[in-house]
Amino acid sequence: MVTVSSAQPSAPKSIFALSQCSAGSAEFLTVGCLTRGFSPADSLTFKWKDTTQKDLNTFVQYPAFGSDGDYTKISHMRVKKSDWNPQNPYTCEASNSKGTLTAEVAPTACNCLLNSTYKKGVKEWDSNLLVFSPAVFA
Repeated sequence: MVTVSSAQPSAPKSIFALSQCSAGSAEFLTVGCLTRGFSPADSLTFKWKDTTQKDLNTFVQYPAFGSDGDYTKISHMRVKKSDWNPQNPYTCEASNSKGTLTAEVAPTACNCLLNSTYKKGVKEWDSNLLVFSPAVFA
């Protein structure tokens, strides 16, 4: 199948860091980033760096979704709970030929909870925000 698009290539417009509030008794935390507003759908790639700025290759990136000229893409990785330090955030970079955005991913208080579910062996993101703050953005 061939998809024809009239949208011009564009740089990503925004990037959002995602971090798990707490691992509880689990050994790993899941961190991620979401990038939106780019085109074409298959143009964007992610890079992750650890706290020493070493490139990481243990992340997952999902296919982009959206409509002509306004695509969204998600990447995530697991981090050992013992390696997670608020003073040393991980870096997520989203880029295509038109531009690059970066986000620092650090532990946060529980401001936002993004659910993920499994269906037929495939991880799907649930778009429902369960808790959200602050009420005013700077």
